[in-house]
Amino acid sequence: MTATGPAALPIDVERVPGHVEHDAFHREFVPMEFLTPVLEWTVAVINFSGTIILCWGVVAGLIAFFKMEFRKCGRGELDRLRFRLRQTVGFYLLTGLELLIAADIIETMIEPTIERLGILAGVAGIRIVTSFALGKELEHGAKALGIDMNESDEADQGRTEA
Repeated sequence: MTATGPAALPIDVERVPGHVEHDAFHREFVPMEFLTPVLEWTVAVINFSGTIILCWGVVAGLIAFFKMEFRKCGRGELDRLRFRLRQTVGFYLLTGLELLIAADIIETMIEPTIERLGILAGVAGIRIVTSFALGKELEHGAKALGIDMNESDEADQGRTEA
């Protein structure tokens, strides 16, 4: 194979010691015919998992919300339960978003296009802003209620069930 083109040197690249043809390199070390469908399947599973976690968090949050609202307890206890509910639903939302971002990263690696990179940047930006805002809101709510954010869940469950 002789190099051609405006800036080409008249060198026979097949005779250059250590030269490996680009396509031959990929066929030899990374079987893309096998890898691409596996990665696409992996993306589908991760997307499905992220969606299920998001939906589960919303449904579980709604059920807990209605149970909590009709429960007879004092105002302070109700505020504390609402705070824990927001913390739990926020956890599900952020976990689901993290999985969706992971799927987008893999998808972008399979087929890197400007459109996919834009989608990835947008989703990652939303995730960062959501995470930051949720963290600040929970921190502010915890201070207002006198809750230690480092407190264990077991200790909190013992108080709410009593």
